[in-house]
Amino acid sequence: MGRAFVYVILGGGVAAGYAALEFARRGVPHGELCIISEETVAPYERPALSKGYLLPEAPARLPSFHTCVGANDERLTPKWYKENGIELVLGTRVKSADVRRKTLIIATGETISYKILIIATGFKT
Repeated sequence: MGRAFVYVILGGGVAAGYAALEFARRGVPHGELCIISEETVAPYERPALSKGYLLPEAPARLPSFHTCVGANDERLTPKWYKENGIELVLGTRVKSADVRRKTLIIATGETISYKILIIATGFKT
């Protein structure tokens, strides 16, 4: 067996972070939502990182790490996810998906089942 969730978000980018925020705003019960990502950190604002680096100011610099942001500048840190009952499965690759059985097999061999899968993997070059 493995873990089971009602909702699984596959991907750890900005779309996953803001989807989790909306789930929390709508009162998703604790333990029903999981985010699986190859990233080793909680979802963060990649556009803010790259755009800041491209600013014409000299010298070029990267802005500070910027997590997704909720109401009143609330940062969606790992603590925020925990407080909202959202499980982060980070640094984890999904090896296979069986959409008929609604299961994912992660690199460790564990099976994660879901009722609804949201694919928010973004675009990687």
